[in-house]
Amino acid sequence: MTQKKTVKRTVSVKKKGHPSQKGPTKELHELLDQLDDKEVAWLVTQAQTMLYNRKVNEVNEAARNLAESKKRVTPGSTPDIVDIIQAGSGKSFNIVMGNARLFLNLEELKALVRIAQATGDAGDASGRMYRWFDRERRDIIIDASLSGPGDSRLVRVYHLLKEKFVVD
Repeated sequence: MTQKKTVKRTVSVKKKGHPSQKGPTKELHELLDQLDDKEVAWLVTQAQTMLYNRKVNEVNEAARNLAESKKRVTPGSTPDIVDIIQAGSGKSFNIVMGNARLFLNLEELKALVRIAQATGDAGDASGRMYRWFDRERRDIIIDASLSGPGDSRLVRVYHLLKEKFVVD
C-alpha cells in the first residue's frame, strides 16, 4: 500500500480594514482560479445556504418585531390606527380603528358625513357620532371599544370624514 501524497495549502485570513487588503471579492476571484469544479460547486452551495439563512433571519426578525409591537398593545386597548377605506364596489366602507374593521354601507357613511359637515367643532361632532352609533350601530361602539363621546378616535374619524367625503 502506498501512502497518498497530500498537499497542504496555506490560506491566510486578513483582518478587515487592513491597508494592504485587496478586498474580499477580489481575493475570492483569485482563489477561485485555483479551485477545481467540485470545490467551486461546494462554494456555490455554501453561498446559496448563506443567502437562504440571511433571508430566514430577516423573516424571523420581522416576526419578532411584529410580536413585540403586539405585546406593546395592552389587552382591551387598540393601536392608534384610524382610517376609512372603501370596500368592494363603492357601496360599502370600513372604518378601521386599531384591529377592528367596522363595516358601513353607503347610507350609513353618508349619515356620518352629514354629522361631520353639520358642525365645525370636532368635539361636538364626535359626541354626535357617538350618539348616532349608540342609536343606529351599537355593535361599532362594542367592536371598537369606544370609551364614550370624547374618545379621541372619533375626533380622527371626524377629520377623515371632512377631508375625504362630501355629501350633496
